[in-house]
Amino acid sequence: MRKEKKEREKGKRKRKEIRKGKKERHKEREKGKGKERKKGIRKEIRKDIRKEIRKEIRKEIRKDIRKEKKEREKGKR
Repeated sequence: MRKEKKEREKGKRKRKEIRKGKKERHKEREKGKGKERKKGIRKEIRKDIRKEIRKEIRKEIRKDIRKEKKEREKGKR
């Protein structure tokens, strides 16, 4: 009888531990840990890259405009 009771309690304990693990996993998910955070970082990196590209394009456009202005002035003289 005692042996059976001990075995039952062992099983209960194991089940409790498993349940505890599930709860902890849910907590981590609520924190937004893991994939979501990684996605956020990647998103920020992409945003920065796009920003830099736009900056470069604007620079090129400004250069072209300056060149055109200089050419027009040369033509007027």
